[in-house]
Amino acid sequence: MQKFSMHIKFTHHAQLSLYSRNFSTEEMKTVILKPDYTYIAQDGKIVSRKSFGDHGLEVVYMKNNKFYLIITAYLLD
Repeated sequence: MQKFSMHIKFTHHAQLSLYSRNFSTEEMKTVILKPDYTYIAQDGKIVSRKSFGDHGLEVVYMKNNKFYLIITAYLLD
């Protein structure tokens, strides 16, 4: 059985979002792999949303066959 490996890269802006807003990389992975809702923005970026009980998280990213590039992430009310 082959283990799935998700390679993630972060833009500088996404790194700031991660640390200043107390997001974990695990939460971001969950949003990307098991979103409640996903759509493709007009600029081609992927936007995924996930509810975590009392808050939601939205992650904006791009992907190719080698990695996911996280552009930004933010809390939803």
